[in-house]
Amino acid sequence: MVISINLTLYSLFGVSITFIVYILIVYPYLLRWLAFLFGSKDETVGFLDFPSVTIVVPCFNEEVNVSNKLEDIFKTRYPKDKMEVLFVDNGSTDKTVVFLENLLGSYSFRLITSPPGKTQAINKALAISSAEIIVSTDCDTSWSKDALEKLIQPLACKNIGAVCATPRIRKSIFNSKLNYHIGEWIIRSLESELDTCSSLDGRLMAFKKSALGTIREDASTDDLEITLALRKKGFRSLALRDVMIEEDCLQTLADELKQIRRRVYQSLFSIAHYRTMLLNPRYGFFGVFILPSRRLFPIFLPFSLILSLGSALFLWPIPSIIFICMTLFICFFTGNSYKLVQVYGISLGWIDTVLLKTKGDIWTRKPL
Repeated sequence: MVISINLTLYSLFGVSITFIVYILIVYPYLLRWLAFLFGSKDETVGFLDFPSVTIVVPCFNEEVNVSNKLEDIFKTRYPKDKMEVLFVDNGSTDKTVVFLENLLGSYSFRLITSPPGKTQAINKALAISSAEIIVSTDCDTSWSKDALEKLIQPLACKNIGAVCATPRIRKSIFNSKLNYHIGEWIIRSLESELDTCSSLDGRLMAFKKSALGTIREDASTDDLEITLALRKKGFRSLALRDVMIEEDCLQTLADELKQIRRRVYQSLFSIAHYRTMLLNPRYGFFGVFILPSRRLFPIFLPFSLILSLGSALFLWPIPSIIFICMTLFICFFTGNSYKLVQVYGISLGWIDTVLLKTKGDIWTRKPL
C-alpha cells in the first residue's frame, strides 16, 4: 500500500514538473528552433501608396488622456487626408464626452457612443468606418510619428489579417515585469515568424475589415478574439518588434491581480469557443503548438505547482520546505517576484471563473 502511494506521488511529481518545465523553459527554446527552421521571411511586402485607415479609440473614463491622445494621433506623419479618426465613448461616467466635444473644433474626428464593452465599441466603429484597414488603439497610450506608417505595411500581404505593436512599459511597481515583458514580446515575434502570435495586443493593432467582418457579440476580449477569428479564417496575425506603443503600467498590486484574473477568464471562454482549433493541424503550427502552449497550458500552472509541491512535501518534507523558502527568498530579494504574482492571479482567475464572478468586468481599464 505504501509503495503504491509513493509510486503515485512520484508519478504526480514527475508529470507536474515536466509540465512546468515545458511551459517555462522548453517552449521558448523549441519555438526559437522551429522559427529558425520553418519561419516565414517574406513579410517585406509593403504598400506602394498610403492606404486609407480608420483609427478607432475606445474611451471609458479617459478625461485625463483624450487631449494627449488626439495630439498624438495628429502628430503622425501619416497623410491626414487618408485618416478617419473615431473616438467611441463606452459609457464614461466622468467628463470624457465633454472634453471630446470641446476638442471637436480643434481636430478632425468623430465622436460616437456604444454600449458597454470594448468589443462593442470596435463593432460600432466597424459599422460606420469608411476604410478597409482598421487601427484600434487605447486612449492612455502614445506612439512615435512613424508608428502608424510602419504598423500597417505587413497588411499588404494577402494572408496577413492583423498586426500589433510591441508595448513599451514606461514604469512599473515590479522591476521583474519589465524583464518579463521584453521576453514575452520576443516570444510573440517568434510566433509571428512561425505562424501567428499567441495574441494581438489591443493597445495598438490594425486589421483588415473585410477579413474580420465583426467581432462576435459575446466575445469577452478584443485582441485574443480577433487573433483566433482571423486564424480560423486562414489569416495570420503578427506582433511587430519594430513598432512600439508606450503605456504606463498599472501601479498597484490590486490592479495587477485584477488584470491577470480578467485575462484568465477571457482566455478560458475564448478557447472554449474556438476549441476545435486546439491541436488541429488544419491551423498549422498555431493550432498544434502555439495556441495550446501559450493560451491553454499556462492557465493550469497553479494546479501543476500544487501537485508538484504537495507530492514533494510528502516524499521529501524537510528538503522541500528548505527549497520553497529559498525560492521565495530569491524571488523577493532579487526582484523576480512578478512570476509569483502571475501564479497567484491565475489562481484567483480560476476562482472567479468557477464562481462566475465576472460582473462589472466588461471594461476594467482604470485611468492611471
